[in-house]
Amino acid sequence: MSTLAQARTAAGDGAPARLISLPLGLTFLAEFTSLTSFFLLLSVLPMLAAAAGAGSSGAGLITGSLLLGTVASEAAAAAGIRRFGYRTMLAGGAVLLGAPALALLWREPQAVMLGVSFVRGLGFGLCGVVTGAPSSTAPPASIVR
Repeated sequence: MSTLAQARTAAGDGAPARLISLPLGLTFLAEFTSLTSFFLLLSVLPMLAAAAGAGSSGAGLITGSLLLGTVASEAAAAAGIRRFGYRTMLAGGAVLLGAPALALLWREPQAVMLGVSFVRGLGFGLCGVVTGAPSSTAPPASIVR
């Protein structure tokens, strides 16, 4: 049996400690919802570009702009977290992930799809780093309560 399974509360009453605390559970929920939101338009935008006449190269360009935004925001996320904190960066990432999709309601030229895809990539990169960092780097004592 592992030591994690044998962990007890600090009060010493013999009750097993909780493996997942409320803050960690909320972090997992935020990560799940941001990933779900990201995947909703992942395959739709390239298909929309191909249907609008952009062809396979236009569809690939849209996917590439999404990945470029993701990598750029992941590189800058640590500095943003130090300056603004986890909650502010998560809220900003969620807004960048969801709000640009509203631009597709009115116009669908390739430039708009490229911009939406890039900004959504920025939001996804922020959400991925902000939700992944605390859950993977937390010491076991803060997870097991």
